[in-house]
Amino acid sequence: MTPQETAQNYDKLAVHWNSEKFNRANGIEQHQRALQFLKQRRRAIDIGCGSSGRLIEPLVAEGFETEGLDISAGMLRLVKARHAEQTFHHADICEWEFDTSCKSMR
Repeated sequence: MTPQETAQNYDKLAVHWNSEKFNRANGIEQHQRALQFLKQRRRAIDIGCGSSGRLIEPLVAEGFETEGLDISAGMLRLVKARHAEQTFHHADICEWEFDTSCKSMR
């Protein structure tokens, strides 16, 4: 499957993963526990952030400067509506070049 085909498939799932039926809390407790091991809270990027940005919320709550990245334009449209103050990138992680300045795109 090509990255473009992957993006198209995720575009079809975007609304489902953003609905109230999707358990946004699934796995979040484990991420929150893992964050407690970090000594510094600087920057974090949620690779494959999806339509809800559910990992963005605990990262922000822990004091991180965050960004999200996803290959699906449909997912990004929804996550930007939910987290308008965050920066998101539309890209394939295998091709994306990280901008070390952070907050490079809104």
